[in-house]
Amino acid sequence: MVILIATVTRFGHIEPGAQSRLAIQRMEDRAMPHTVLIADDDPPILDLVGQVLMEEGYHVRFAGDGLAALEMALADRPDLILSDLMMPRLDGLTLAARLREQCPAVPVILMSAARPPLAGAAIDFIAKPFSIPHLVAAVAGALATVAAL
Repeated sequence: MVILIATVTRFGHIEPGAQSRLAIQRMEDRAMPHTVLIADDDPPILDLVGQVLMEEGYHVRFAGDGLAALEMALADRPDLILSDLMMPRLDGLTLAARLREQCPAVPVILMSAARPPLAGAAIDFIAKPFSIPHLVAAVAGALATVAAL
């Protein structure tokens, strides 16, 4: 499904906006949208990141903690996991390590306001607060890296 956003000029002509042309190109570049599982115990972060990634054309699933994310990933493997570092029941670093053992092809990007981990199973780290363009670039880059392997 493609949603076209257009501008109607004062002369009645319909002109696609620059953002809609870009969105259409992104959608054409992907035959099947990638699925991103977002794990965070902070609902506003889940909402923000989910909205941004949906606008970029990704399918998005949500988990409120690390254990729920692990169970969801094992039941229906996503293309990427974007996880908070500090969460209840299972932290992001442990989640990434367990996924590396059970689903090694699934990249994990960790996010946190805390200091980034020195080593681990994550493919990238995003410091909170983050910029939207950086978030989008990190997700696209991680998926491109896995696709190239």
